Amino acid sequence: MTTPAAPETLPIPASHLDLLTRPICGVLTTMGGDGQAQSSLVWVDVDGVCARINTTLQRQKGRNVLANPKVSLLVVDPDNTARYIQIRGDAELVTARRSQTCAGHRSRPGWPPRRSRTGQ
Repeated sequence: MTTPAAPETLPIPASHLDLLTRPICGVLTTMGGDGQAQSSLVWVDVDGVCARINTTLQRQKGRNVLANPKVSLLVVDPDNTARYIQIRGDAELVTARRSQTCAGHRSRPGWPPRRSRTGQ
């Protein structure tokens, strides 16, 4: 029996790394238990290799990832909407203390992000 090889993981292109480090919301799409796609606005970060988002198992996206790790993350440059990055693959749930995650966001330039009056 032949076991298919896992697809190669591609690095995040340096040309688009800023989309994961600037204070920009991304769209995380997970699969719900009924097979329907479920999309959520999320804050995005990067650890040097992987994109990271923040959730809990009390939120639908966390429960969806636990049941089915297939995800898609889309981040669009607000200054040039033709420029974007889409990351697809299997998500890994990693437990971190909330204070560590919040401290990481607070240390980013532009935090807290400006919000438009129409987008609230």
